[in-house]
Amino acid sequence: MMKVSIKKCEKLRGTIKITGSKNSVLPILAISLLTKKKMTLTNVPMISDVYNMLHLLRHLGVKIKLNFDKNTVILKRKKIKNELLCDEVNKIRASYYLYPGLIHNNKESYSHFPGGCNFTDRPINYHLDIFRQTGVKIEIKDQIRFSKTKLKGANFEFSTPSVGATINAILHTVLIKGKSVIKNQPIEPEIKDVISCLNKMGANIKIEDNNIIIKGTRKLKKVKYEIMPDRIELGSYLLLASVIPSQITFTNTLDESIEYLRPYLNKLNINYIYNNNKILLDTSGKINGLNLEIMPYPSFPTDLQPILCAALLASSQESTIIDKVYPKRISHLHEMRKMEGNLKYSDGKIIIKPSVLKGTCVTAHDLRCGFGLILCACLGQGTTYINNFEVINRGYENIISKLKAIGVQINEV
Repeated sequence: MMKVSIKKCEKLRGTIKITGSKNSVLPILAISLLTKKKMTLTNVPMISDVYNMLHLLRHLGVKIKLNFDKNTVILKRKKIKNELLCDEVNKIRASYYLYPGLIHNNKESYSHFPGGCNFTDRPINYHLDIFRQTGVKIEIKDQIRFSKTKLKGANFEFSTPSVGATINAILHTVLIKGKSVIKNQPIEPEIKDVISCLNKMGANIKIEDNNIIIKGTRKLKKVKYEIMPDRIELGSYLLLASVIPSQITFTNTLDESIEYLRPYLNKLNINYIYNNNKILLDTSGKINGLNLEIMPYPSFPTDLQPILCAALLASSQESTIIDKVYPKRISHLHEMRKMEGNLKYSDGKIIIKPSVLKGTCVTAHDLRCGFGLILCACLGQGTTYINNFEVINRGYENIISKLKAIGVQINEV
């Protein structure tokens, strides 16, 4: 288990380069199972989730060249195995993006269930229903068994929005003859990124209102594609810099990466300048309180909820958050209370009161909880120790180096 120490921060200065999107790159890597042609991906984040996904792809039969310095991955499919039963499946939730490749390359295939952050109960029933609707037979025991004969297009509509299931429906139907439609689904930027990559490879996918229309193609062609910047990484560092006097420049950003955050940054009184793919942030460390309902995109993202909770402890007013995407995403509250943070959960509502935090020993239960604890540690009096820090490496590239570069006193213990 990895453990770090962080001392209270008085000011932050410097530059942070935002890396490629974790939530885009994982399904885009999985596209390599659907084509015999070479894929060259740039702006790939070098994070543990990517390493685990690449390990799974190698296990299945994809040849991979990785350039760490240039954040580039080259993938080319060979003969694909019919089983995904190695340990890494349990380390990464996005392993379910490999199911379409398993199904398309084999009449019968097997997989373990996906792993990942366990901040709440997240079944994969939507994903399995997608495959069933196209003609895949599924048996579930200790593992998942897929059997297929002839696949057909289908229409999908989820009772609650699901980014992962939407992307999996796209990956699965892109090679199925006929038309498939995903109805009434908010279209996150990461979904658009996957669609953009597939269309560049010869797919026929269109977005009309909140519907995604896929007309199956016979094969996908060679591609070189740049992964979009990670809007959740950007939001995480923006919230950190908002509660400590800061002068930070964020590079490798896009206007779309921050567009959805604008109204919330205004309410929090976080001022910034966006110019030429750079964001300039000059803050006093004081923010307003906020009453917020978290809904599907384009609302404030649930992935930033634990980090926003941490930031609001430094505001001047009481705040409330209702997370309607993952209402039980609350493991971070217990850890923040250890630092004398005044947070409580009642009737589906997180209530946050201004607090003077004190350093102690806490545990990162999941990726976003972990970054929230980093923010608290930067605010807390004295020194804070964060256990299980390795989960944070799942989604933030070179996080210790980036934090040190802007003045955070962080060290591995």
